[in-house]
Amino acid sequence: MTLKEIRKNPLILTDVYNLSHTELKENVDFEVSHIYNRERPMILYGFNEIAIDLLNTKIEVDMVEEANELAKKMDMKFPFDLWYDVATKHRGWIPLRVQALKDGTWVPKGTPFAQVSNTVEGFGELVTWWESIMLHSYFASGCATEAFHIRRYLEENKLPIHRVHSFGMRGHHSLEDAYWAGTAWNLFLTGTDDYHTILHTPDANIKSIPATAHKTMQQFDDEFYGFIKAIEVGATYKQKMVALVIDTYDPNKVIEEMAGTLITYAKTKGVHVVFRPDSGDLLKQAKRMWTKYNYADNWSMIIGEGMSLEKMKEYDMELKAYGYDIKRMAYGIGAGFYKHIDRDYLGHAMKTAYSNGKPRMKLTKSNPYKQSIPNMVNLVMVDGEMTVDYTRDGANHDALYHDVYHYDERSTRPKFERLEWLDIQQRALSYLKIKELQDGIKLSPIVQQAINEFKVKYT
Repeated sequence: MTLKEIRKNPLILTDVYNLSHTELKENVDFEVSHIYNRERPMILYGFNEIAIDLLNTKIEVDMVEEANELAKKMDMKFPFDLWYDVATKHRGWIPLRVQALKDGTWVPKGTPFAQVSNTVEGFGELVTWWESIMLHSYFASGCATEAFHIRRYLEENKLPIHRVHSFGMRGHHSLEDAYWAGTAWNLFLTGTDDYHTILHTPDANIKSIPATAHKTMQQFDDEFYGFIKAIEVGATYKQKMVALVIDTYDPNKVIEEMAGTLITYAKTKGVHVVFRPDSGDLLKQAKRMWTKYNYADNWSMIIGEGMSLEKMKEYDMELKAYGYDIKRMAYGIGAGFYKHIDRDYLGHAMKTAYSNGKPRMKLTKSNPYKQSIPNMVNLVMVDGEMTVDYTRDGANHDALYHDVYHYDERSTRPKFERLEWLDIQQRALSYLKIKELQDGIKLSPIVQQAINEFKVKYT
């Protein structure tokens, strides 16, 4: 098997211990589970696509047989009859309903942003079969949330949106991570070197500029003429801009002996030059550039070494105190955009809400952070706040949830709603207009009462 075949058999895209759960449970008739962001609020992103691409795949008998044989190699029992019925009685379609908030939504901390239930009796174990895959949306959502905070910082400080540029492609763990991080970046920001993302987000307003690299500068026997060549090339581009990396040899020499002449020459060509220090004391180099050449308006700088949102804020504060016009300082953010984003960053977790004929919840007395919410729920807006609520009859009426995927025994094929990226972007951008965003989810009185009853019974 090769990397291209990792999704060939979706039945094995689960945790091995799930294979035993059908036997370990008393009842698998009907189940409901919620997926939460327990640690912090977020922009939901990626869940819609991940869930549809996973579930809108027909389960074939040969998949069931292969999964069964693979389980034997691990001394485990595969629930063969369960999945054989999916492949035959239900024509390969998975009898689940997945409801979720729409991608691009601001989701307060502690929200059951997705609700998964089985739609045919006896298939309750399928509800959590792909828990691990559905939780992978943490990375896309984490990246979207980080991009949102970068954009918010820029707008609050009246700084150009294009002053932050993605340098992320080469640092990713995988192409899939690059896809999620790159398209999440494009929701809010316009400067990027992630070329592949324009294919996935063709309506995104993203741009880049020509830029030298060490490999281009090393071709020239005289570094100065390499810079001159770059300025002349920049003059042929629509933006009339070019970025010059200045540490191929000695950034101090470039600043002291070349930069003034380069700025003057670029002016005659109508070109804006972006100087890029990439090693050494970057702030010190930036301050020296400002002291020597602040009289000219056709140059700026970009710092891309070890940058993150927090470091950008630190640098801006120090440069501003020095007198540097920070509108003329840009930043390239690579792995600093996403390297801190693991599952714990947002606190993604899936927890049972209904099983064996009753509402259920996790109630960890030693750690309230891990508490879940019992029973099937609605998400509704109450006085402008997202709130978890029940309906009196226990049914789930449409509110903020939408059906991501829905198949039952009356269906001829699954129903699903694949969201358009541009719609997701417009939804996400709308939250920039809200000054105080909701931090934590609210619980209706009836939901809080149900939780209190559990506390009385189990603690």
